[in-house]
Amino acid sequence: MVFVPGNQPLAIDMRNALNGVHPYNKAPLVKNYRMIDTGYQLLAGKPKNWALFELK
Repeated sequence: MVFVPGNQPLAIDMRNALNGVHPYNKAPLVKNYRMIDTGYQLLAGKPKNWALFELK
């Protein structure tokens, strides 16, 4: 799971999801995983957008 920057619900695509990933991890994530779900929820009282990935 990747947390995506933003305090409001977003329409998350792969480009937005990668904004929450350290540059060192972006290439392996794109190469080996696909995004399967996105969401928005309060986590410890703070709003969070997230993207869920699984192995290709």
